[in-house]
Amino acid sequence: MQLGPSSILGLVIIFPRVCWSRYEALSGDQVWELQGEVGLVSTMLGSKGLVDILDESGPRRMIRVRAKHSAEVLLTLLQNNLSYKILVEDLASYLKEKEGQPRRRSSNTCSSSSCPRPLSDSYMTLDQIEWYLKELNTTHSSRLSVTSIGKSIEGRDIWLVHIRPRRCSVGGAVWIEAVS
Repeated sequence: MQLGPSSILGLVIIFPRVCWSRYEALSGDQVWELQGEVGLVSTMLGSKGLVDILDESGPRRMIRVRAKHSAEVLLTLLQNNLSYKILVEDLASYLKEKEGQPRRRSSNTCSSSSCPRPLSDSYMTLDQIEWYLKELNTTHSSRLSVTSIGKSIEGRDIWLVHIRPRRCSVGGAVWIEAVS
C-alpha cells in the first residue's frame, strides 16, 4: 500500500476512564504506634521503603504501614520483640472522613504575655518562633536585633536576626530554622 496525498490515515487512541479518588493510593494503609524500645527498627523499616515515619523529630513510634508491606513489617516487629497499636485502620477512609471537618487550632498558640517553651525534640509553630525571637530581642537587645525584612507570599513576616559578636568571642555558632 502506498500513501499519497489522497490517502486517509486515521489514528484512534482510547484512554480508559480512570477515576481515582484523592486518597485511593492510601487505601488499606494503616497508622501504627510502636510500643517498647523502638531503637532503630522504625528507621530501618523506613529506609527499606516499608513504612513512612510520621514523627521524624520525635521518638519515631508513629508509622504509616503500607498495605502491601504489613506482613513484612509485622514479622520485623516480632523479631525485635516490639508490639504495636493500630491507630488508623484504613488511612484513605480516615482522610475522606476528616476532609470536610475544620482543623483544630494548635495548643501551642502564643499570647503577648506567654508562649509554650520551645521544644528541643519537635518543631516549633510559627507563633512559637515569632514569640521566641521577640523575647530574645527584648532580653538580649545588646547582643542581637530582630527585624522583619519583608512578607512571604502568605503575608507572614520574614525575620532577620542580627547577632553581634562579643568582644572576647572564642568560636561561634549558627542557628537557622525555617517554617514552610
